[in-house]
Amino acid sequence: MINHLLIKIKEYDAHGGPQKKVHSKHDYTATPTDSGRFVIHTIEKHISKLRYFWFSAIPWGAGLRNINDVIYVDVNNNNHWVKLTSIVPQWINQKNHYTEKNVADELKRQWYSLNIPPDKSSAIMDNRELPDKWLFSDFGHISVKYFKDFNHDGIMNGKESVMNDFIHTTPDNEAVTSYNLRRTASQRPFPVTLPESHGCIHVKPTDIDIMIGAGYLKKGQGIVVHNYADKVIPATLKPDRYFRGNFEAHFFPGLFKIVIYKLI
Repeated sequence: MINHLLIKIKEYDAHGGPQKKVHSKHDYTATPTDSGRFVIHTIEKHISKLRYFWFSAIPWGAGLRNINDVIYVDVNNNNHWVKLTSIVPQWINQKNHYTEKNVADELKRQWYSLNIPPDKSSAIMDNRELPDKWLFSDFGHISVKYFKDFNHDGIMNGKESVMNDFIHTTPDNEAVTSYNLRRTASQRPFPVTLPESHGCIHVKPTDIDIMIGAGYLKKGQGIVVHNYADKVIPATLKPDRYFRGNFEAHFFPGLFKIVIYKLI
């Protein structure tokens, strides 16, 4: 790509993992976001049936019903309703012998905590109606997943696999964004503050939709994660020989920014 340049056209807020590994009292490890050059593999709703199964084994936007304090979900939105506890039995088996009503109450508490701005009266919490869609996934409404392309052919093959780090939103940021979009002119907007991740890249819900919709994040295109020590965002970059597509996303974890470059 002789004489071509990548020019900065957009930048968005983003928050990765901590600069050094951190062990939490809640029995998780937060790690730095892995640096390097990657290729976007899939753009999809993330489901976690292992580490984050409590809320993330059900995909964002699945149908949700509370019938007589029993929670039902329609995972594929095809009118096939099943008990939440049949998909995530840990709610009963690992939550101190929870009953179905305990599960419903726990979801009400979670929904209460996500409501922006919340009414903090206990009566409101006790009687709060759940939404008709699953809005609890730790990974938000969409995720952008990428892989380390060892042989530089742009295809995930051989010993390559999707990284544990990926780009996604959070339920708290989704809730604030939803409120801001539906608020009246007299209601003040709430700031969308990105939390530190366990290693993934957190972005704002509206921003991830813009980046996907504009083709900035697209299957087969590159994403570069810089070192935490990089404290300057270049206005232009020279594309390397592995560049593909029209755009390239660069995440600067030390500056809390994702920057979009366009090939010219």
